[in-house]
Amino acid sequence: MMQYTGETIDSAISKGLQDLSVDRENVEIEVISHGRKGFLGLGKKPAVIELTVNSSVQTESDTKPQLEIVSEDQVDRESETLDNEDSKNIEINSEKVEEENQNNLDVVIQNLGYYLADITKQLGIEAVIDVSQGKKVVYYNFDTELEGLLIGKHGRTLNSLQLLAQDYFDKHKNNNRRIRIMLNVADYRERREETLNNLAQKKAHEAIISRSQISLEPMPAFERKIIHSSLAKDEHVKTFSRGSEPYRYVIIAPAKAKY
Repeated sequence: MMQYTGETIDSAISKGLQDLSVDRENVEIEVISHGRKGFLGLGKKPAVIELTVNSSVQTESDTKPQLEIVSEDQVDRESETLDNEDSKNIEINSEKVEEENQNNLDVVIQNLGYYLADITKQLGIEAVIDVSQGKKVVYYNFDTELEGLLIGKHGRTLNSLQLLAQDYFDKHKNNNRRIRIMLNVADYRERREETLNNLAQKKAHEAIISRSQISLEPMPAFERKIIHSSLAKDEHVKTFSRGSEPYRYVIIAPAKAKY
């Protein structure tokens, strides 16, 4: 029996028949994997089939027992072949586990989109949600005429919705892989990052001039990270966070001051 792969079951079968030089009616076909087209262009897998040539098409010389003298080198080669086959089986099993995890991830991502659509609808906001997936982040971008209502003051409504989305995702995924959920509307995240960078520079200047620490308003972790990163290379100030979520905030202080 031999395994063959292809974009579809039929293409894998055609490849196998051509390789074995037999007709389709002279083989037994077992489908190992139907393959998958992927979700959002990710997780694409080939179809895998196994072909076994029917004994009726084997020649007499194929079935007649023969005495064969096997050398020590040949035994070593055959043992190596068996080891390779064992490794291949392990690899196939790993691929199956990975495929199952990706299938679960795809379903959770899709269901989370429905969950977010239902919440925004209850808020009286009609929106179209576009989903895109990176290695460590899944982005949900909202297209709505009520952008301000969905964003809220300083992004509080959008941030609250993002916390709900992250909680939903973490509870429903079936592996320990850390993936961050990011919600956006009308490029708010990009505009907010620019605002926070400007704020960081302004407050750093105030801290240096006044020789005292400056406390910023409470922010979610990913926004605090923007402040820290913005001033990381500034030798004149230092930054640190205090407080407990969701009221944790950033402090900007002169580098030589002790707090």
